Amino acid sequence: MSTAKERVLPFVLEGIFRRETLFLPASRTGLILLYRDFFANKADQTIALNSMDQVEERGPIEAEFTLPVYNFLRFLQTYKEEDSGKKQFEKEIRFFEEKLISGHINVTEQGTFSYRSSENKTDIPMYLASSMINEITPLVLALTRMRPTQRLVIDEVESSLHPEKQSELVRFLNRLNNKGIQMIISTHSDTIASKINNLYLLSQYAKSHGQKEEQEMLKKFDLEKEDLIEPDNLFVYEILNQPNGKSVVREVKGDRENGFQFDQFTKSAMKIYDEAARIGVLLHDGSQTKVGKNKF
Repeated sequence: MSTAKERVLPFVLEGIFRRETLFLPASRTGLILLYRDFFANKADQTIALNSMDQVEERGPIEAEFTLPVYNFLRFLQTYKEEDSGKKQFEKEIRFFEEKLISGHINVTEQGTFSYRSSENKTDIPMYLASSMINEITPLVLALTRMRPTQRLVIDEVESSLHPEKQSELVRFLNRLNNKGIQMIISTHSDTIASKINNLYLLSQYAKSHGQKEEQEMLKKFDLEKEDLIEPDNLFVYEILNQPNGKSVVREVKGDRENGFQFDQFTKSAMKIYDEAARIGVLLHDGSQTKVGKNKF
């Protein structure tokens, strides 16, 4: 017999995807590199099948991707740049270009993408750009497409970004959220989680203090007001593996003093720390033994 939560879940998921939602799957680099070939091959397959006598016997062409991934590919294939989005998110796009990619994404009339570095001003086809550029380019495309994006669902948000860029990405996504774009993100990065936690704590501080204290705090941590989080709008969940091979989702509650406690990240960090400490003892003891042997 299903529980109340299980009965409600389909309606929750339907609500998530009812709005103008863009799903950004993991491994975005590979999808950006193959989307044009994918649809070209689909067209070839359709023509080939329609020329055969056994078309009806073989049935429709099977999709190689889930629907959300297919929709992402369609988003890339049909992308058209819209000036209204560029104006609405002008400050956010500038932050993206300066803090994250140090350059600009260009779109040709044929719908192909290229990257132009701020340093050498040379257009580079996306297949020659770094995986970091490819992974996060869809974020800025989502802001400037014809149909305004109301919600982003991002899998493995930290892909191909080193820790410093991950921290800046959190700031960028939070700025989009403050401009009205809802976010659902997944991550395996303790850097992403820690940066969100830090901004949550600073936002709690700003909420309970005056404007002067807020400005001083922002200056001290080299932040802007757009980086602050609305604490009541942030929900954190942790997926826990069970001994039986299944997983459960647990909500992590935050508080204004300690923020969110990520048990799995903490456990992993402490395990590595303990291992490093034991290696230090081993090396120290080995050095002492070697010195002692040399004396005699």
